[in-house]
Amino acid sequence: MGSAIAEGGSTNLKLAKGGTAIACGGNITAGDSLTFDLSGQGKHYLIEATAGAINGGICAGQRIFTAEDQPEALVLGTVNFAVPDSGEVVVRVAWSSEGGTVTVSRDCMYTVQTSASSSPEVNVS
Repeated sequence: MGSAIAEGGSTNLKLAKGGTAIACGGNITAGDSLTFDLSGQGKHYLIEATAGAINGGICAGQRIFTAEDQPEALVLGTVNFAVPDSGEVVVRVAWSSEGGTVTVSRDCMYTVQTSASSSPEVNVS
């Protein structure tokens, strides 16, 4: 309690598909089940998604905590994220080590596309 809050840091959070991280600013497909890719230093993490649902999450499925004995679950892709039907999704992480400064990552935003809009159109004449 009473610790400072800092922005940035070396911890990064992205969504991932099939174990491969999706770059921030990329597109994700409506209805897809993705995982999280978390890298950096910390012991206690709070993951937040502004839309969609985190399996096992709290606050309407938009947040999940990890303790120091389980952050590897996020790295190994065992926490699923359900992509919403439309709009944008922003994911971010806040973390601390040993009760020190709380750091909040930069936002990582994705645009949700329907499966039809993510495929190129074919013009048949």
